[in-house]
Amino acid sequence: MNIKTIINEEVQRLFADSFYEEQNEVIDEQIRTPQEIADNLAPSEYWERMQRNNPKYYRREKPVLANVDMRLADQAFQRDSNFYIGKEDKGIGNRREGIMQNIENGSLKYAPDVSITMSHTGVPVLSFGNGRHRFAVLRDLGVKSINMTFSRDS
Repeated sequence: MNIKTIINEEVQRLFADSFYEEQNEVIDEQIRTPQEIADNLAPSEYWERMQRNNPKYYRREKPVLANVDMRLADQAFQRDSNFYIGKEDKGIGNRREGIMQNIENGSLKYAPDVSITMSHTGVPVLSFGNGRHRFAVLRDLGVKSINMTFSRDS
């Protein structure tokens, strides 16, 4: 292979990399509404971090990301009465305000970590390991569906 071919391949690779970066920037700029944000939340790094810190306890399989109907999820969350955040509830500290800032500046990116259990009456209960304030804010903004990370054993 001659030097011209190597340089051409390198230029094409650099061009391709910059093209993909530009495409990603355009995609990021297009995600503006609360619904678009909710539907594009990614799995959090919480599970990987917990598994790294305590591998004997976190032997479970990696959680599953699923898009869930907000109304049904909220009904199941209401059954977790000790942790439920209603529309008029402030939640902990200024988390709601921080989440709103993250939505406005485009930095809200992780899906809530949840599990589903059955109550003693046989109805599903949605419990949050992480992200109940994110869920409540997006619900209150009128989001119809949201990405959530479910543990496989729920």
